[in-house]
Amino acid sequence: MNNVLNNEKLFEALGKIADELLTEAYEVSDRQKLNVYKKAERLKKKTSKKRDPALILLIVSMAVLAAAVIVFGCSRLFGGSNGGSGSEPPSSNVSNNVMAPDTSSNENDQSSKEETVKELVTVPDVEGMTLLKATELLTRAGLTVTTDLESSDTVLEGRVIRQSIPAGGKVEKGTAVTVTLSAGKSNSVGNTNHNNLNRNHVILQGEWIYFTNVAKDFSLYRMRTYSSECQKLIDECVWFNVLGEWIYYSSYGSDLGICKMKLDGSQKTVLGGLASEWLFVTEDWIYYSESLNSAPIYRMKHDGSSKMQVCSENCRYANVVGDYIYYIDEAQTGIYRTKTDGTLRQQQVVEYHNLTDLYYDNGRLYATHGIKDILVFEENGSRVGRYTPTADQVSLYSVQEGWMYYLKFDFKNNENMQICRAKPDFSEEKVIYDFKELTPLVNFFLQYENGWVYFPNTNKDGELYRVNVVLGTLEDMSR
Repeated sequence: MNNVLNNEKLFEALGKIADELLTEAYEVSDRQKLNVYKKAERLKKKTSKKRDPALILLIVSMAVLAAAVIVFGCSRLFGGSNGGSGSEPPSSNVSNNVMAPDTSSNENDQSSKEETVKELVTVPDVEGMTLLKATELLTRAGLTVTTDLESSDTVLEGRVIRQSIPAGGKVEKGTAVTVTLSAGKSNSVGNTNHNNLNRNHVILQGEWIYFTNVAKDFSLYRMRTYSSECQKLIDECVWFNVLGEWIYYSSYGSDLGICKMKLDGSQKTVLGGLASEWLFVTEDWIYYSESLNSAPIYRMKHDGSSKMQVCSENCRYANVVGDYIYYIDEAQTGIYRTKTDGTLRQQQVVEYHNLTDLYYDNGRLYATHGIKDILVFEENGSRVGRYTPTADQVSLYSVQEGWMYYLKFDFKNNENMQICRAKPDFSEEKVIYDFKELTPLVNFFLQYENGWVYFPNTNKDGELYRVNVVLGTLEDMSR
């Protein structure tokens, strides 16, 4: 033992090993191992002060052991399968009777905390669904939703083509899933009857949103669904429809009648007819009228030919549905219909006075009665239901995908306005958005498109906003 103690080279070798291991231990140490490191450091300091060879050998050996425990982990040091990095220290340098510090409880606590934070959820299958249904399922699963738009020859317009995370996948709660919606091959009509009766100022076609700045100058713009950059197409567009590769429109103060142009604003062409405040385009015909609220209805071909009058009555809130046009007469005595080819001039469907806001959907007729009631009728004239929400005034503005969308006004509370929806049987009523900060708005410019309600904010020069009808989230499209 004396020979070993007198061997200064052995002291120097053991000291270097201790220094190297302590240095490496410092780099990988954490709160759980800090105490062990400090003890080893104190022992090394004692080594430099006391030159008792026996004590030096014992202290340096303990320092080596402590550093090895920190670097390699307890179980690896004693022959286990710890996943720490680095080579195993020689077993001959360590006594099997020496116990390494137990850090397993701290590691278990840390692991438990990480598992709590990283809660996993299963991604549902939403392909082929509408945006409304897809958003409901993904939100219910604890996920957030973003959308994209893409043309498709196989998936119906407004349905989900694909989802960014496959169904059945396990992801952290709160993860964003992007659903890509189909923009369809092309619109089958220039716009829906519902949007057409709400001043028709927003239309989605493929990757583009076409809209008029109704609160400023009524200029027609377009922008991509994923960008806020706008391209101005024409000035003073009072009404427009988008069908295929063409935009059909009518301008304020113009004696040119109805015109058309390509989607990029090129090839402007005069079709003639009347400068119209109501315009509805189908695959074969353009239907138009001088006024939304009281004027006869005409039609012509897409090239401006075959102009004719199809209804001589002064029509209000006209809906073009197949071979018929449904409307409310000027005296507001009820709901009437006429043939689109003009062969049936007038046929009363519903006898009910003081109706407004007429919408046809799925074989039923929806209308606002007075200022507080929403009425639903079958095509044969029988009344299905009556709904009177709690509000100072109610205005129905759309019936889409199994939901009625309407506005509720509270005149006592600074003319506050809410967007609401309910099932056609008046169940499941929900406030989608409360316009506390964005009033006053031009209420009849609300437009429904693919799960969103679009509207201009008249407080900000008509900038375009939209609200998700499921989540109630607001987006400023100009940003």
